[in-house]
Amino acid sequence: MNIKKVIINFYCKVLKVLGYDFIYFIHIGKTAGSAIMNSFAEKSLFTKNLVKADKKLFIFRHGHNFKFNDLDENDFCFFVVRDPISRFISGFYSRLREGKPKNFNPWKPDELKAFKIFKTPNQLAEALSSSDLNMKRKAEEAMQGIGHVNSSYWDWFISSEYLIKNKFKIIATLTQEDLSGDFEKFTAEQNLNIKLPKDEIKSHKMPDQYDKKLSGLSILNLKNWFEKDYQFLNLLYNQKLISKRYE
Repeated sequence: MNIKKVIINFYCKVLKVLGYDFIYFIHIGKTAGSAIMNSFAEKSLFTKNLVKADKKLFIFRHGHNFKFNDLDENDFCFFVVRDPISRFISGFYSRLREGKPKNFNPWKPDELKAFKIFKTPNQLAEALSSSDLNMKRKAEEAMQGIGHVNSSYWDWFISSEYLIKNKFKIIATLTQEDLSGDFEKFTAEQNLNIKLPKDEIKSHKMPDQYDKKLSGLSILNLKNWFEKDYQFLNLLYNQKLISKRYE
């Protein structure tokens, strides 16, 4: 039996009876989740999983497996999004270095196979339209086999119909491109005195030395590959959940 989990569950039940709103952080891969969680953890005085503010209880330690449809009827959430191509680059290099230096998650067999062939995001993205059908197939397999790269926003948000029906549960959507300002505004609105960490390891920030350049062909291929993710972001924009349009 996990004693800590039992204590947290009991504590949360008591707070629900007392009328607290439960607000969950949905941790989409490669969208500043490490920075957000470390910021909250520094303000958590009880379990390192919870932060109280007024009559709100912020819960932020569920990892990547917690999804929008895991929210109970009266629960709320917030999350961060970013351009799918930027997220692809970050995800590629995160798995290339096996999550280091913050973590160490060894390559899975599909990742080992992919990184033997593709050393940069540009190499992989260009190969998606290669005239060499064998190379094109290997690129598609790599896109489907590399962690983070092979995930979609829809993995967390189910469907457009479900999102629209339950959008009242989303109290904020932050953007990676404007994270500092968005986070400062969000925490101020929630009466939270929380700052983003400056430590690059805690933030799980991608080191600067990696080649992030993409050719025009790569960008075109990636826009096609991540078409559904762009549809997700445009849905957020049309539902006034973000003010930035991604194209």
